[in-house]
Amino acid sequence: MIVETLQLGLYNWIHTVTGVPVVRMDQNAPIPSVPYIGYRLGTTSKIAEDFAGAVNIYGDATSVGTRELTVSIQGYGRGARQRCEDLRDSLERESVRGLLRDSSMIVVEAGVVSNIAQLLNNAYEERALLEPRIRTWSETGDQVGYFDKVSGDATYLGADGSVVATYAFHSQL
Repeated sequence: MIVETLQLGLYNWIHTVTGVPVVRMDQNAPIPSVPYIGYRLGTTSKIAEDFAGAVNIYGDATSVGTRELTVSIQGYGRGARQRCEDLRDSLERESVRGLLRDSSMIVVEAGVVSNIAQLLNNAYEERALLEPRIRTWSETGDQVGYFDKVSGDATYLGADGSVVATYAFHSQL
């Protein structure tokens, strides 16, 4: 799982659908004036056992596993709820699914849109929250120090250089 790929994929999706400024909520960057969308990749959960691949001839093995991410998307300012509704509904479009797949993500559940309006300076600011469930995968390599298959060929030559016998061997350990 490459976090930057996921971050960029989320940014591209949110910006393409809403057309307003998009910021990551976990950065120390200036906040734009409303309206805007903020998003955050939260926790990552391991889903079931990872698949352990075959060991190559160098003793390296690759494991691949499914991970589920919590994603929090918050809309701020006039139209925040509609923008979050549009984001949720866009997850049904094949073009959006393709965009997310290209960033190594699939949507498990689009989620619900919540009204989280907040009182600011004696006036309510429209805010909305969308938390889709997204899955991706993680790939790790390991130098296990052994191999599980041996194969080779052998040719025996006579004193005059002619081929006496040829053997092929294969062994699965």
